[in-house]
Amino acid sequence: GLLRFALASRRWEWDIGQIRNKKIADGVVELMTDKFLRMGPDVIEGLRVASVFGAQCPEPLLQIIDRSPGRVGSTILALDVAVAEGIMTKVGQVYKFAHDQIQQAAYMLIPKSNSELFHLEIGRILWKLSSAEETESHLFVIVDQLQRGSRVVTDNNEKIMIAQLSLMAGEMATRLSAFLPASAFLGGAVGLLDEGAWRGHRQLCFDVYNLYAETEHALGNFESVQRHVDVVLARAESLEEKLRPHHTLLRSLGAQGRVSDAINMAAGAISQLGEDLPLVHTEKTVKNEIGKTLGMLSALDDDSLTNLKTMDSAEKNHVMKFLHELVFLTFMEKRSFFPIPVCRMFCLSVTHGVCRESAVGFAYYGAIQCVALNQFSEGYRFGKLALRMTERFQAKDQLAKVLSVVYGWINHWTEPVQSCLPPLRQGVEAGMSAGDTEHAIICASVCPAVQFGSGQNLDLVLEETEMFSQQMLTHNYLTHVQCTPLKQTVLHLLGRSTHPLEMKHYADEDSLSSSEYADSNHFTFVSNSATMWLQYIFGRYRSAWTECKTGRWQTVAILIPTWCYNTFFSCLTGLALARIDGEREYSDTIERTMAQMTTWARSTPWNCRNKLELMKAEYAYFKGDFTEAVECYELSVELARKHRFVHEQGLALERFGIFHLEVGNHDAAHDMFVRARDCYNDWGAVSKVAHIEGNYI
Repeated sequence: GLLRFALASRRWEWDIGQIRNKKIADGVVELMTDKFLRMGPDVIEGLRVASVFGAQCPEPLLQIIDRSPGRVGSTILALDVAVAEGIMTKVGQVYKFAHDQIQQAAYMLIPKSNSELFHLEIGRILWKLSSAEETESHLFVIVDQLQRGSRVVTDNNEKIMIAQLSLMAGEMATRLSAFLPASAFLGGAVGLLDEGAWRGHRQLCFDVYNLYAETEHALGNFESVQRHVDVVLARAESLEEKLRPHHTLLRSLGAQGRVSDAINMAAGAISQLGEDLPLVHTEKTVKNEIGKTLGMLSALDDDSLTNLKTMDSAEKNHVMKFLHELVFLTFMEKRSFFPIPVCRMFCLSVTHGVCRESAVGFAYYGAIQCVALNQFSEGYRFGKLALRMTERFQAKDQLAKVLSVVYGWINHWTEPVQSCLPPLRQGVEAGMSAGDTEHAIICASVCPAVQFGSGQNLDLVLEETEMFSQQMLTHNYLTHVQCTPLKQTVLHLLGRSTHPLEMKHYADEDSLSSSEYADSNHFTFVSNSATMWLQYIFGRYRSAWTECKTGRWQTVAILIPTWCYNTFFSCLTGLALARIDGEREYSDTIERTMAQMTTWARSTPWNCRNKLELMKAEYAYFKGDFTEAVECYELSVELARKHRFVHEQGLALERFGIFHLEVGNHDAAHDMFVRARDCYNDWGAVSKVAHIEGNYI
């Protein structure tokens, strides 16, 4: 009943909705093919032509085909007959088969042994008879048809022509962020390039292989990247020919967690380009580099920096490309070296002119101003300059990088941390659109951390963490491992962890054994940090102190406010233990962290003032100044409420309750604990609610 021939109208009829929801039996395909063969030869030929394009075919393509001198009838008129017979429908200028298996039946009209040649002939007609405008409009279809028939091509010149068209299609698809089609077009081109092509069309071969490797990198196919880069490097005879594949390969290595290898490759390329970098360095080397940069800056205001000339040296442009990859790699694994490539990018931009990558250099320089020099207003200034530089060059390929630095590392030292989330999410979209999967994923990995630090509901934080982790895995980026400590922390607080407070169970051992991230300095730091926070929050102060001492060497090196929790919880842990053991062991940590938080609170009172007031409250309590302690507790609670940090409001109320309990104010303590429980409940921290109820209410 789904497919029937109506005698009255003498045409095939069907219920299209039911057909699309039901698989047609295989026998019906043969039946339809048999029916088609009883039609006129023009209609049969029209159905053959339409079928090679899939489920639908635009009329403009058929108009080009009908220009062929060898065609007797009109494909368009033939398909109009098919529409009248109910075999196809026409919507606007598009002919559509009513069902995929009806299209398959039409395709079976082409003898299997002749199908590749048929595709090739259609592709040849479209290519030869299209105007320049039509070629651009229908390039993907033309290349698809030619590639489907490329196995029967014997003429080497035609193979080269198809490879050239395939490269054009790959470039167009890449510009449109259509990386899967781009990979298909370029992969087809690779299959057409033999030894003779390398001898006679060397640049074409380099262009195809390089773009294919870059596209495979965007898709996370790293084995394919290595395989095709190896071919290029084996053929390369000059430094110029090696630079592009080396750049692709180092990005691939970094994405796979082979950060040290990527750093060495980047430094080697930069050195070959005449810009030596002291990988073996001292603190003095770093200070000299920063001092040189500050000296250059003293004579330049914002307008001067914005209007610097455009870089015209190809060699320096290559240096900038490698430097801007190196800065993130060194931040991950060689942080003491990190300021050197950043300052070098800045100095090159001032002395040789700015380029697309200069925006990233400005952004990273702003990050150094914030984290290394505590010059938050200067950092904020350079973040704005970086965004302006991105606009100047319309550098969409750099946008994810710039947004990740400006809103992941800089702006929260001045603006409310909650305001950083929308631009970071924009960075995810911008990076994926530009094929900059690495920095899209960096933005993605920072988003849940900012959510956590903002006090957003933990269920939402977990949902976003899992979504971005899956995105990383989909693209074969092992940086998803970096998200596991935060994810495990959230699971602990939600009461869903099978190993409460045991961060060593943070991930499946098999997934970590394949990743160098599991052994990286950054991963170790993040894992130790998350463990310290949890140990303190659940009252295990000595365990928290052990983690504090383990990760102290990097306490201030991480920039995002979530990680300023190390300063926050180190101080609170030291104060809690000082009340038990005395001040001697903990005084240095207490003084250092309170001084650091005081500096931060002056720059970003919205994000840090409530934390500082809680630290001051605990310090006053330790020193026996109960009046000062009460004032600071109350102010911390109020500021956390006002700034929407519900989790820190809960912590301040809990600590205030412990204070009242220990000084004998039981009614006040009970009130504080009830309010703390309610805040933790709003946050979604089920295990903390249970902890408060089990210990204090």
